[in-house]
Amino acid sequence: MGAKKSITKNYIFNLIYQILVIIIPLVTTPYISRVLGANGIGVYSYTYSIVTYFCMFAALGTVTFAQREIAYCRDNIENATVQFWNILIVRIVASIMSILIYSVVIINSRNRIIAIMQGLYILGVATDISWFFQGLEEFGKVVFRNMIIKILNVVFIFAFVKESKDLWLYVISMSLFPIVANIALWFYLPKYLIKISISKISPQINIKEILQLFIPTIAIQVYTVMDKTMIGVLTKDDAQNGYYENAIGMVRLCLLLITSFGMVMIPRIAYLFSNNQREQMCEYMKRTYRFVWLLAIPIFIGLIFVADLFVPWFFGDGFDEVIILIQICSGLIIAVGLNDVTGTQYLVPTKKQNIYTMTVIIGASVNFVLNLILIPKFYAVGAAFASVIAEIVIAITQFIFIIYIEKSFKWRDIFGNMSKYIFAGSVMCVGLCIIKQACMPSILGTGIFVLFGSALYFVCLFLLKDELFFYMINKALVVIRQLGKEHR
Repeated sequence: MGAKKSITKNYIFNLIYQILVIIIPLVTTPYISRVLGANGIGVYSYTYSIVTYFCMFAALGTVTFAQREIAYCRDNIENATVQFWNILIVRIVASIMSILIYSVVIINSRNRIIAIMQGLYILGVATDISWFFQGLEEFGKVVFRNMIIKILNVVFIFAFVKESKDLWLYVISMSLFPIVANIALWFYLPKYLIKISISKISPQINIKEILQLFIPTIAIQVYTVMDKTMIGVLTKDDAQNGYYENAIGMVRLCLLLITSFGMVMIPRIAYLFSNNQREQMCEYMKRTYRFVWLLAIPIFIGLIFVADLFVPWFFGDGFDEVIILIQICSGLIIAVGLNDVTGTQYLVPTKKQNIYTMTVIIGASVNFVLNLILIPKFYAVGAAFASVIAEIVIAITQFIFIIYIEKSFKWRDIFGNMSKYIFAGSVMCVGLCIIKQACMPSILGTGIFVLFGSALYFVCLFLLKDELFFYMINKALVVIRQLGKEHR
């Protein structure tokens, strides 16, 4: 159970899944946008934003807490078993309470039938045990399960969602299939757990720390979900939510390429911290910051340039406003990427969740106030600006803590290795300006544009002999060869 895990292998597993997560919306979103329209998507987005709060209460602060605690005790199967049941019981009890309260809240909602179906997401929280395998760094099992279920979900959507009145079928598919995926993962448990006495199970001992991590979870919702709720409340325009949902969705899909690395780093940092291997832990962090710069810069530039080529053919008629929203929200790529490293990958695994909480609350407060000011005037565009500014504020406050107060890192650890990526990004920017004149808003035009920009950026890194770029290629090739041998 405590065998050494490969970060690169786990990242590749996670990256394969995240690529699938990106590809699936590229296949389904154009179809759904045309079938359901901006209003249908807006209804889904608004009702989903409501149920998300209850899913948040159902999970409390157990997601990151669970990964961290399982990572701490993964070398001791008995302790890991005890923690598994402690955490699961908390999630089940919280989920039952959330379902009861949610049932009361939606009684008089304007989209009550859809809201009832969205309630299945809360049940999904109760059945989800992916945190256990992530804590053990067993990402392969989670990825394989999710890939199969997501493909089946796509088949269902194309087979049964045919017109705007089929919105309820779309909601059912999006909320029910994750439960099926969760249940499938339970069959792996006997290999990793042992029988223990009920007297050893004490879920209440974790409540304090879980609630400490729950506070930033609440705050995060302000600028990730409440944006949609506030757009719906302040504008009374479902279409505005439809525009925002599509824009923020595409940007966050691109973010998965960066944050998927963070997902596999959380248990590793926690494990090193629990074993007092601070020097190695800091080296991992420095490399992760550099990794963010390597990927975030070209994605940020690419989104700004590709938006007006991509949106017209991808979303169809009536979604022109999504162009400016994607361009504004592209700023989240860099800000969220850095915040994911500092907050989720460092502060939480090293038990500095109070600092993490403080920085997130500051950012969420900024976001909430800006939403109140900007949404009534600028609608979805105002919400986009508010989200980007909030993430920048969080990044700055977290940097101030780790650099000036804790003094664990220096500015050069975070920003010292970005010069090559900025140069390569600048070359990419010039190249895209030149080639854009020849590209049309079409699948072919967008594909050529993206491939040209990506090739230009990575060729620059090759010529600059960037160490991390070559390191990643070499590690990926080694792991691919290992995977090939394992499956022969």
